[in-house]
Order: sequence, then structure tokens, then C-alpha cells
Amino acid sequence: MGIGETGLDYHRLPSKQTGSTPADDERYKQNRRSCSSSNCEVAVELGLNCVVHTRDSLGDTLIQMQPFVGPRARGVFTCFVDNPAAMQRVLAIGFAGQLHRHRHLQECQVVRETLAAVPADQFMLETDSPYLAPVPYRGKRCEPGYVKEISELVAQVRNCSLDQLERGDLRHRHEILPPSSLNFDGARVCDRSQTRSNVRILRGRQVFRAHPC
Repeated sequence: MGIGETGLDYHRLPSKQTGSTPADDERYKQNRRSCSSSNCEVAVELGLNCVVHTRDSLGDTLIQMQPFVGPRARGVFTCFVDNPAAMQRVLAIGFAGQLHRHRHLQECQVVRETLAAVPADQFMLETDSPYLAPVPYRGKRCEPGYVKEISELVAQVRNCSLDQLERGDLRHRHEILPPSSLNFDGARVCDRSQTRSNVRILRGRQVFRAHPC
């Protein structure tokens, strides 16, 4: 389906630790920019989507993504918890936002405003399993099936029915990953030679998960 998570995360910069300097921050950021660019290059070569994580770094992330947007790469900004203007910047480069944080939807007015403002076919719901389980499952392993609780709260915030929400979500998912490219269990259909070719392309590339656990 895609390459990721990729992107930039500046939430835990080295300078926040004793003994580190702003120069350490810049080296850290440059390394992440290089890794993220490598991931995007792989996505473009394989015709896959990019799953982008950004935290405290939206401006730099959008700049870093610029060479790859348009017809070359598409995808989603996962776990999106920013304001409506930030979401518009993401939509402007042809990407979608994914929303899932039940606690943020309940407590954060900015996220609720973003959710109310974004077009119905320009965002998708997620659970980020196995992390960040929604209420009433906080503290437990998150499961994909918990998207039901996310959907109910999103429908409430957007003042729409679950059926309307589902139609918009599915329409966008089918655009990102057409049903014709899926088999019965949701896996992308490809022959063994293509799989081997993809593995060769991935070897030697610096691919990473965008945020430390």
C-alpha cells in the first residue's frame, strides 16, 4: 500500500537533552530529511503511496516533500492533529489527512475545527494500532476494529450520519488504493518477479520509522 511512516519529527531534539547543542539539532534534522527523501524516492520508483508522519515540523516536512508531490507521489499525513490552515497546506499538495486520536477529538477544539472543515472525501479514519487505543480502551493494545469508536465521534463532530461518513472515507480510500489492485484479503496483487524486483530496489536504502517509540 505505501512506504512509511516517513516524514520529520522534531519533538525530541538532541538539544532537549543535557550536553547537546543547536548544532546537534541541525545534524539530527538533516539526517531525518535525508532518510525521508530516500523513502519518498522508493515510493516513487515502486508507484506506492507515502505515509507521512510529522510532529513539530510541518513546514519543513512540506518543503522536503515538494520534489515528490503531484503526479509523482501521493499519500496521507497520518495521525493529523493540527489546525484547519495546516490541513489545507497538506491538501494543496495532493495528500490527505488521517485522523484517529479519540482523546484529541474529544478535548482539542483545534482538531475538532479541522475535522469539521475538511472535505468529506479528503480525510480518512485510522486507529494507529497497536498504539493510542481510543476510549474506552485506553491503556490497552489498539486494534483496527476500534475505528468504530473513532467513526462515531467523528460523525458527531461533523454532524453527519455514519453512512455519510463511510461513503466519503471509502471514496477516498478507493482513490488512493483502487479496489482492482486488491485481492480478497486486502493485499496488493503482484507476481513473484515484481516482488523480487521491489526487494532489490529496497536493499541498500535507508528506510526508517519517522518517530521514536
